Amino acid sequence: ETLRVSAGQFLFRIGDPDRYIFVVQSGKLDVTTTDNLGTSHIKKVGPGESLTSLLSFIDVLTGHANPYKSVQAQAKVDSVVLRLSMEAFLQVFDKNPELLIRVVQMVMA
Repeated sequence: ETLRVSAGQFLFRIGDPDRYIFVVQSGKLDVTTTDNLGTSHIKKVGPGESLTSLLSFIDVLTGHANPYKSVQAQAKVDSVVLRLSMEAFLQVFDKNPELLIRVVQMVMA
């Protein structure tokens, strides 16, 4: 699914379900964390870069999905993001378990 995220809009916030792999097609997003001391910048994500956690991916694959606990992503400019459901990969991996290794390699890159 292709998402259009306006400048200033959050792609996801702390507490939202963590069930997707996001790939930025255009634009730029800031990944931050917020605690009682304020908001801290983690990284910027731009075109061609993915936004997901390997641990979250494994949680979904093992049936233990959790919400985002410490990070959020906000568009700094109007952006287009591809959203891929991690759960959609389950049937593929059942039929082709060797593909799991390749996907893990891509997520880690």
